[in-house]
Amino acid sequence: MVHGDIKPANFLICQDGKIRLCDFESACPEDEPVGLWGPLIDDLGGTAFTVRYQNKHREQYVPPARNDDWYALAISVWELYTGKTPFESIADTGELRDHLRTGQTVDLAEVKDSETREWIRKILREGGALV
Repeated sequence: MVHGDIKPANFLICQDGKIRLCDFESACPEDEPVGLWGPLIDDLGGTAFTVRYQNKHREQYVPPARNDDWYALAISVWELYTGKTPFESIADTGELRDHLRTGQTVDLAEVKDSETREWIRKILREGGALV
């Protein structure tokens, strides 16, 4: 199963303290034919996923893959550790996409826990980030 839009806003902390992933609107079995995926573009021509959490290979007309979810999870963990929105200085979606396509990513030095930082680095590197 591929979620397709992993980001901190799609995690819930339940009363029992467990974390649950929500918003499965973009989710689909990974081996599902492309034609059966839900819309990848919204009614306004934007993506059905959040660009700030995508890797450099993710395009708006292509269904997500498992590695896209891992990359988005790594960016989400970075955000949770730093308290910062990834690429918050870039407001324009097109500019943000261009930025991501070059392999630029978040500042890993801001994650002080070395084990977590190295896990994030590994996942981001596998997704094409230059780290």
